[in-house]
Amino acid sequence: MKNLSLAVLVVLLTGWAGRAQGMGADYPNGKEVSNPSWPEGMSDLVNTSNRVGGLWVNAGDTFFFAGTKTNFDAFLEAYSKIQSIEKHRLILHDGAGEAFDLGGGNRRPCDWKVEGAPRAWMDGHKDGITRTANDTNYVLEVHFWTGGKVAFEPAAIPKNVEVIKTTANAGK
Repeated sequence: MKNLSLAVLVVLLTGWAGRAQGMGADYPNGKEVSNPSWPEGMSDLVNTSNRVGGLWVNAGDTFFFAGTKTNFDAFLEAYSKIQSIEKHRLILHDGAGEAFDLGGGNRRPCDWKVEGAPRAWMDGHKDGITRTANDTNYVLEVHFWTGGKVAFEPAAIPKNVEVIKTTANAGK
């Protein structure tokens, strides 16, 4: 009986150890959110009244926004001032944006989103870096959909923000 109990325990532990467990949740709209690992200024960036959704999965955060050209210009200006990130990138997509909840449900329109994560997390935790106040190993990118209700005007883009245009077949 002891050997059978030990065998069952080994099988159970081996099965559990082989599974990677992720964590995540939706950020509630209308409530301020923050994280000590975020670069300074990110909390102000994402805590706006035109946030239409947000979620986190492990160390990555995504926030969705809908609004006006004025809202987007103010958002992009605030984004351009955030320090301690790898680079300021604005990635343009054709079509209209769509916010969603964790698991992909509750789909609704959005005009842009911001995604952020520590570089070490994105690189597969290679070096196990813990972020400090002066660390620039944080990736924070804005995605904007050109087919939505907010007009894209290249003249309104801050000088330190790199604009990247995706194509419909990118990554395929």
